[in-house]
Amino acid sequence: MTDVVQNDNKGELTMKNPTSKPFPPRADGTSAPAFRYARVQQAMTYTGVGKTKVYQLMNDGKIAAFKDGRRTWVCLDSVDAYYASLPKFTPKSSDMLTCGNTGTLPSSAASN
Repeated sequence: MTDVVQNDNKGELTMKNPTSKPFPPRADGTSAPAFRYARVQQAMTYTGVGKTKVYQLMNDGKIAAFKDGRRTWVCLDSVDAYYASLPKFTPKSSDMLTCGNTGTLPSSAASN
């Protein structure tokens, strides 16, 4: 099995390719590996959540994981699918800051 490593430059997870051959293209047209797996510690870095939450998501069947002896491999494609399935956040107030806003606060917050 190929191993997942953390790229020191950007903190991105990439797979080692033991050969010089390029990975076959995926259905989305990219040349990323067909399956992306990471150890639990690397999945924690990838998702930004702790070990307990990763194991909770695995036990709830929300993300796929596989055992290889003592090692647990988390399927990063299932992590991406889980986060894509989460509902979008909608603010309760229409005068909340939005992404790309100029940084000005709503008039009610500026008076505090």
